[in-house]
Amino acid sequence: MREKLYLIDGHALIFKMYYAFLRRPMINSKGADMSILFGFTKYILELIVREHPDYLAVAFDPPGGTFRNEMFPEYKATRAETPQLVIDSLEPLRELCAAMNIATLMVPGFEADDVIGSMAKREAKKGLEVYMVTPDKDYGQLIDENIFQVKPGKSGGEDEILDAKAVCEKYGISSPLQVIDMLTICGDTADNVPGVKGVGEVGAGKLISKYGSVSAIYEHIDELTPRQQTMFREAQPHIALSRELVTIKTDVDLAETTEGMRVNLEFTPRLADLFAEYEFSSLKKFIPAGHTQTTLPQNSPKVSVNEIPAEEFKQSAKQNCRLSVTVTAATSGIFTPVSRITLATSDPKEAEELQVKVTSSTDINTFSDLLSDPEIEKFGYDLKLAENILRYNGIDLNGKLSDVGLMHYLINPEKSHKLDVLAKTYLGIDLNSEEPAEEAEPLSLFDAPAEVADASESEATAAALLVGLKVRADMET
Repeated sequence: MREKLYLIDGHALIFKMYYAFLRRPMINSKGADMSILFGFTKYILELIVREHPDYLAVAFDPPGGTFRNEMFPEYKATRAETPQLVIDSLEPLRELCAAMNIATLMVPGFEADDVIGSMAKREAKKGLEVYMVTPDKDYGQLIDENIFQVKPGKSGGEDEILDAKAVCEKYGISSPLQVIDMLTICGDTADNVPGVKGVGEVGAGKLISKYGSVSAIYEHIDELTPRQQTMFREAQPHIALSRELVTIKTDVDLAETTEGMRVNLEFTPRLADLFAEYEFSSLKKFIPAGHTQTTLPQNSPKVSVNEIPAEEFKQSAKQNCRLSVTVTAATSGIFTPVSRITLATSDPKEAEELQVKVTSSTDINTFSDLLSDPEIEKFGYDLKLAENILRYNGIDLNGKLSDVGLMHYLINPEKSHKLDVLAKTYLGIDLNSEEPAEEAEPLSLFDAPAEVADASESEATAAALLVGLKVRADMET
């Protein structure tokens, strides 16, 4: 079996993540937008876990122009200004790649396309099976027997793998190299490359299928329709330049060795520091030894979560006059049955040790008296949703309602209000630190009995109570 090399178009992946998170950006507890860094890193780690490549590298465009700008100053001149978030992400991403032992490729004067094209051809000649990860149609010209294009899926869909047959069938051509002729005729509005005005992809495909190349079309120009003759003659002064602009170079001198691109994921101290800084705890599961429990600072509070029977919990909650609630819905929306309800309470006298008692049930009527008791304060995350679901199921959520996310928004509106981030910030605990289940096990890692809450629900409910108490204390100071 051939060894596999994956070459990733770094800037294309950056923009994919920029637009994917544009409406709902990922903001960490420091108020920094982690959308691109998180999405980019997660995509690569998932790819490594899913495809098991032997070698992998990420190519980036260099700062400044390339040889194409020298040939044609108007090249890419019509593009909108690059978003600052995209610009600011480049160096952190290169640092993350270095920490993950992933090679990065950047050659002054050449685009990532040229670097990937040159590396793909070089390594394919050595016998490697090469996969170029990019949505860019220009890469079709590089595909051959051992070189493939991987187009990342849209909206979470599966990636599409293109081989020579798929490219030829798409355009009606006989060789992937004829993609260069297709691009020469069609031009590229995104890169401001002029083509033959008035000839689209379908028309270009038919002409290339019949004549084989752009030069052959001009040799038989008298055979074209009068309108086509006019369009091709008008384009003739720039057609050679257009062909050069759309042709991806395959002879760029590259210093990176094959062995230097070998995949060697390790959860190194440097990577651990970066994941902690960026709050990427959920990504540790993709890296060997990366899902181990993070050692908390010496001054971190000690949290103890104890599962107790429902009747014992009721007595404690009434004495403490406070509880937190997590409603697990059977389906989406607010008009849905409840599959489980999880409650947590703590004694004000044990606040320093953070001793939390937790219980749960699949029968919400078990706790109807607690939930409707106006003397018991209710904490939770997204309490409005929980209140609506409970009301639909015939239970009123009474008493003082303290929503953790809303309270934190009032004191720190520019920061993240997600519960896992708040738990890390206020309690020093990681709600995402549990090891994933083995692939062979169809059930949860915790395999809880029917009347015991899933570990994540118990911890999240306990965290909502403890974080809520601390956030409210901050509001009162």
